[in-house]
Amino acid sequence: MTTIITAHEPQEFLAIVPELAGFRPVQSMVLVAFRGSRSCGALRVDLPPAGPVDADTVNAMASSLIGMLCKIPEVDAVVPVAYTAARFGAGSIPPHGELMNALIFHAGQSGFRVRDALCVAADGWASYFDTAVPRGGRALELIADARPPGAGRPAALDDQHGPALDESSADLATRQRIGRLLARFREMASDPAALGVPSAELDVLLGVPAIVESSLAGQPGELSDLHAAALLFTMQSPPSRDVLLLQFAFGAGAGLAAERENERFAAGEPGAGEQSARLLWGEGPRPDPERVEAAIALLLELVARSPRSRKPPPLTLLAWLNWALGRSSRAGVLLGMALGIDPGYGLAGLLDAMLRAGHVPEWAFAVPVERPAPRRIRRSAGRTAPRADRRAAR
Repeated sequence: MTTIITAHEPQEFLAIVPELAGFRPVQSMVLVAFRGSRSCGALRVDLPPAGPVDADTVNAMASSLIGMLCKIPEVDAVVPVAYTAARFGAGSIPPHGELMNALIFHAGQSGFRVRDALCVAADGWASYFDTAVPRGGRALELIADARPPGAGRPAALDDQHGPALDESSADLATRQRIGRLLARFREMASDPAALGVPSAELDVLLGVPAIVESSLAGQPGELSDLHAAALLFTMQSPPSRDVLLLQFAFGAGAGLAAERENERFAAGEPGAGEQSARLLWGEGPRPDPERVEAAIALLLELVARSPRSRKPPPLTLLAWLNWALGRSSRAGVLLGMALGIDPGYGLAGLLDAMLRAGHVPEWAFAVPVERPAPRRIRRSAGRTAPRADRRAAR
């Protein structure tokens, strides 16, 4: 069922931007995109570092952001919002005005209507279109108190860098048990004779695809240590790790197809592995967000239970899954953790280079047009906004 939320005032809109974005933005520029009166997505990039920024850098950043907006089908309007640790201080001019002006210019050049342009600073907030901003900006409490009708209770959201890994969910004894099971799996893998002897460990290794599906359908805390160790052991090998990742994201069929591609690649078949590589690069159908969220919860549990030296693979899979949902900042933090443990971990280094180059999956822009988006925002532009915007908002 589509939830309709009407926001009449800027502070009401700002109160629900974290819900629209899926996280609490910090030191970010967020572009909330619209089709008509309905929001259909939010794009986020880091704000430039504090201090003077040259005009070419600002212009390039604005052009790139609006270019990403152009990829979302049928978008016709936008509200950019700057979230910054900078302050109004004794002044009334919102920080980051140069970047906001460049965004407004490029949006207009690309045919987008800018419904409003807002700033949430450390000590206040304001619209860049408002000619009567008080010194120090408007009170942040106005945002905290402004929940528009239909919004219900505020959602518990992380910022784009969270959630923090909860090591307390697995005590030292648990990690030691997992470590012993991992050692047992390594012994079995190095001894072909052991792989021919029936055992609980062998049954678990042969049943990893089924364990993935049952684990995604259940609660992460219900996962047994034996199953957790089998998943962690499987992802220590790059070929089987990639199979697991594609199963996490796209389903058991995608995992099976990737496993068969690995076999053809090992046999020297030309072109084997290309389909899996395209999916890992972000080209293909959009993964089911609910499935990906379940996989993220499972991997957080696996990271907590894993010995430190075995954490880079699950941390890297966590990073990719967050990147697949458009959470590049969160992915970058997770990759930093993985590379901090093993600076030479190949997949983490590759993904880190992708993120630093600004690469995002193509499906990030494939916002469905045929069904209503989850939020509709109607803004009254206010008496200080441009006349054309005020007419359009009614």
